[in-house]
Amino acid sequence: LAPVGQWREHLPYNSAIDIAAGNNRIFCATPFSLFSVTYDDAQIERFSRVTGLSETGVSVLCMNETRDKLLVAYSNSNLDMLINNRVYNLPDIKRDNTPGDKSIYRAYALGKKFYLATGLGVIVVDADRYEISDTWLIGNGGNPVKVTGFSSDAGFYYAATVEGLKKAAIGIADPADYRNWQTIPGTAGILQVLHLSGTMVMQKNDSLFVQNGNSWNLLYQDGWPLVSVEVSENKLLLCERQTNGISRVVILNPGGTVNRVLDNTGAVSFPRKALLVNSEPWVADQFAGLSRIANSNAYANFSPGSPQAVGGGEMLVADQVFYATAGAV
Repeated sequence: LAPVGQWREHLPYNSAIDIAAGNNRIFCATPFSLFSVTYDDAQIERFSRVTGLSETGVSVLCMNETRDKLLVAYSNSNLDMLINNRVYNLPDIKRDNTPGDKSIYRAYALGKKFYLATGLGVIVVDADRYEISDTWLIGNGGNPVKVTGFSSDAGFYYAATVEGLKKAAIGIADPADYRNWQTIPGTAGILQVLHLSGTMVMQKNDSLFVQNGNSWNLLYQDGWPLVSVEVSENKLLLCERQTNGISRVVILNPGGTVNRVLDNTGAVSFPRKALLVNSEPWVADQFAGLSRIANSNAYANFSPGSPQAVGGGEMLVADQVFYATAGAV
């Protein structure tokens, strides 16, 4: 119990929307907060405003390449960096008065930087100095443009934008200059771009295409609507959900062949993101929470004890007992 005069949170932890793998634990975001689970003994730790986070509405998680710094992006564009349970706040984007869409749709880690795909363009975060180091407005004519994905290979940065897939050479003097970015023909409708086994993979609608020189060849399509696509341990993990609610996670080999299908309804009912940790799948599910799925398809669910939803009704105390109603059925 929290000491007298100190706060304790009672936030819902049953809905998982994003995950990021650290060295000895996995981090899971809910719409309200964050928790972690250790790999070896499944110890759960909660993170919220009570423990130092700056906000309650988490939108995106991203772990750096050494797996020791976690970037937490919030729905209001605020940023926290979590390092050894210490929280460093980066409020610059939230405080900036620039008009337009400052939402953070995705984050990509490369070296000592995080690259944020936002409604304005690409925003670069220096993970060593804990600061925003640059903003790239790469839309046509140098205007803001909505970016929904960002990645890189050995020679280029790639940005999935509403104007198509754009690329710029790594090492150019001024990546913030839109004239250094080339829009690749035939990529209208791109939603995501990922680096896999030395080549680039592009998501257009519910299909995946692989780069082949200057062209893009169909890599995978199965008729299921895609919720998310991730690269993890040299494989593609596809979260899929049909309009009737049937869901699954498909794990693809680099060549586009199916490695494994996860369709256990107890762990996969609305999968939002899936990762591999030592070849073992972890699934963040909007309804089923966080689950680790074994090779036998048996699964372990990790959900800290919490209310099922945010209480929005009446509150009262009677006979030294606190009662709160949720205000909905």
